[in-house]
This record gives sequence, C-alpha cells and structure tokens, in this order.
Amino acid sequence: MKNLFVLYKKYVITAFAVLLIALSAVWIYCRYAAPTRIHLVNYPEYILAPLLDQELNPALDVRHLKWGENSGEELRTSDCVIFFGMGLHFTELQQKLLTELKCPVYTTASTRKETALAVMTQEQRKQLEDYLRHGGKNNFKQMLNFIRYELDGKRIFAPKPEKPHPMERKPFFHISDDDKFKTVEEYFAFYKNNGHYKTNSPQICILGGNGGGSLGNLIKTLEQKNCNVIAVSGLWPGRKIMEKINPDLIIYQPHGRLGEEAVEFLKEKNIPLFCPIKVNQEYEEYLKDQRGMTGGMLSQSITMPELDGGTTPLVLSALFRNKRGLLEFQMIPDRLERFAELVRKTVDLKRKKNAEKKIALIYYGSIGKEAATAGLGTSQTILNILRRLQQEGYNTGILPSSIEELDKEIKENTAIFGKIGGTKQLTPKHIHTVTITPAEYASWVKKSMPENLFTTVTQRYGDFPGKMFRTKEGNMAIGCIRFGNVILMPQSLPGEGADENKLIH
Repeated sequence: MKNLFVLYKKYVITAFAVLLIALSAVWIYCRYAAPTRIHLVNYPEYILAPLLDQELNPALDVRHLKWGENSGEELRTSDCVIFFGMGLHFTELQQKLLTELKCPVYTTASTRKETALAVMTQEQRKQLEDYLRHGGKNNFKQMLNFIRYELDGKRIFAPKPEKPHPMERKPFFHISDDDKFKTVEEYFAFYKNNGHYKTNSPQICILGGNGGGSLGNLIKTLEQKNCNVIAVSGLWPGRKIMEKINPDLIIYQPHGRLGEEAVEFLKEKNIPLFCPIKVNQEYEEYLKDQRGMTGGMLSQSITMPELDGGTTPLVLSALFRNKRGLLEFQMIPDRLERFAELVRKTVDLKRKKNAEKKIALIYYGSIGKEAATAGLGTSQTILNILRRLQQEGYNTGILPSSIEELDKEIKENTAIFGKIGGTKQLTPKHIHTVTITPAEYASWVKKSMPENLFTTVTQRYGDFPGKMFRTKEGNMAIGCIRFGNVILMPQSLPGEGADENKLIH
C-alpha cells in the first residue's frame, strides 16, 4: 500500500510538472513566438496593395479593416492598430472601445486624441512616425518588423528591424521598383546600358500625376511598340527637365492642370498630350455604372486637363482584386493595347510627310435632306479646311473652285451616302465606294469594344452589315467624296427610325 501511494505521488508530481512545462511553453509561445496581429484600419486598399506585395515575415498577421459605424470589436484581438487618418470618424462607442484597448494605437496624419492612447514611449512613437513619413515598401516592411520586435515584444521569429530610411527623391523611373534615378542623364545611361534604347525611335514621356495605375505595364507595352519611354513621378517637372527629355508625346495621368508653362512648351514643340483615366472603382462596378465620372473627379481628370490641350480621356486602369483579396490599380488589358497602338500611330503620324497622310473628314449633315448645312455653313467650313490642308502640303487633288460648287456636289450626291444603288444613278468624278468585308469588320470590332457590348449591337441591329449599306455579296459599302488623300463623309445616323431629327438629337 505504501509503494502504491509513493507511485501515485510520483505520477501526480510528474503530471503536474508536465502540465507546468506545457503551460509555460504555451505562455512563452503566446508571449514571444505567436503571430503578431496588426490591424491597418480605414486605409484605401489600393494604398496597401503595393506595400503588401513583397515578402513579409510569416509571423506577422497583417489585416486590412474597413471602418464604419459598426466596426471596432475586431480590434480587441489586435497587437497593434494603425488608423489612416483621412476621412476617419469615431462614434462614442468606438471611442470608448479605443480607451479599453491595451495595444499600441496610432493614427496617421492626425492630431486626434486617439493617437495619444497608444501605449508607446515617445521614442517608439517617433520611430513609427518616421517609417510612415519616409514611405516606400522597405520602410513599410521594417515598420511591421518593428511592431513585432519592439512594440509587441516578440523576439522569436523576429528579425531585428532596420532604422527608418529617408527616401531619396528619385523622380525618374522604369518598370522595376529598383530602377529609379535622380536625373534624366542617369535614367538614359541606365536605359541605354540595359539595351532598352532604340535609335531613331519616338520618345514617350509618362507623367505619373496622381500615381498608381500599373504604369510598369504601360511602359512595357509602349516599348513593345518600338517606343523609348521615360516615366516621371508627379506632375510637371519644369521646362528645363522636359527639354532634356525631348518627348515626341506626353502621357499624363491627370489630376488637374499642368499649368501655363506646360501649355507653352507643348505648343512650341508641337507635342500631343494624352490624358488616360484611372477610375477609383472596382472594374465590374465601373462597367455597371451608367454615370461614369462625376463631380470633382470629372473636373480634375477630364475638364481641367483639356485646358492644357489634353486629349484621349480613355479609361485605362481600374481596381481589381489581387491575390491577397485587396483592390489594386491594374491596367485593363484590351484597353492598354488600344491605347498603346494609338500612341504609336500618333507619333508615327508626326514623323510622316504631310503629302503621305490620309484624312477622313466626317461632318454633320442630315441624310436625305439638306446634307451640307443644317444652318452650320458646312460646305464653307469644309472648303476652308481643304484649302488650308493644300497649303500645308497635303495631297488634296483638284479642289472645287467655289463654295457653291462643293455645296452642289455634296447635295447632289446625298443618295450615295444613304442608300447605295438608289433610284438615281450618280457617277461624279469624286465619288468612290469603299467596300468592307465581314472579316475586316470583325477584326476592328475585336480591337474596339468588349464582346458583351458588341452582342447588344447585333441583338438590336442584326448581324453585319445590318440593314444599311449591304451589297449582294453581304459586304458593307460606304460612299465617300475623295479629294486626293482626303475623303469627305457625313456623320451617319446613330440608329434606326423615320424621325431623323429625334435620332440626331
């Protein structure tokens, strides 16, 4: 019996020791080795997406939290909370919850009292501020390591963080995050040494403007179009720098105007300014939104840049979900190809002699009625343009001697635009018929619009070529008046119906 008691006592002591060791191991794990949960609250996802797109310590559990009136309870399990200060609001219940948190709390770009609740020393708070103030992917990574190592106090699976590193301003960049340069000369030295530069090719300058938008993909696609590309962070870098870049065309991701100095430079050097749009919506939502851009975004992205001579407000990038589930700006693939091809054609056109250029002049005119005017003096305008083109060296052939002659020719030949092979046989010297095959048309449609959008066209108007301009072979025939390399065509009706006035307006 005594031996049994001794054995039982040893068993209890052993079990207690094992339990104590297990509890100690759990405590040590939770205190020094468990994942550090960091909540990044109220941040726009597209700001976080590129920062998190790097190799991070697996012991970090970084979570993005949208902030609303019902948010807050999620923070009770957090080891550190960082709020994005812009547009941040707290209810009374949320403010009470924040006072109960025992973890560090920090609010960026704000003097709100919530910042003062952080259980950090002044030195720790200053170091956290410096990581955020200097910015960049590496500072962000080191900040997360700092939160685990210093603020959470977990030293297992925790590299010692580097100090905040001030970001040297390097405004000229290429595709890789590492390829950034202080001067134009440094950029082009890199560009040539790495085999990117193409002799006698057009030079494209990208102004980053409001940032983001996957500009690396734009650079890569333009280079595939045989263009040299240099990208610049921000807005207008100044005339001296632009003269060193010597661009054939500028692409500006707009946010307001570039300014009068830019306008004078563009005019003097005859440089086109393309302003593609980045929309702050998820792509699928943007497709469903019938309004497009509204309010301040509309004026800053489209209206104001037009005052600088900006054109081509093609939506080029939108928000897509990345592998982490965060929304980030990405190029819309089919639009990227279209836009890059338009850039290539535009710079090619600049280098082509005027005599070799071909122009289609499409004018407003009610089909079947008074084709030339609608009260707008169309014939006079067209003839003025044709004469000016002739003076500039364009091939216009023999022009009408007077406005009346051109006006008569357009009016007499209205039928050729509305109905090929109508009741009246017309064979004036300038009339030509252009034939388009189904295969040609299909290739153009594929480049110009999404498949689902074109489906709505065929559902309404039938298969190519619809009800108008059909030849016996099933092709589309379009009439035009030709003057050398210039053709005249009236604007077609935008639909079907008997009331042309309603269709046009």
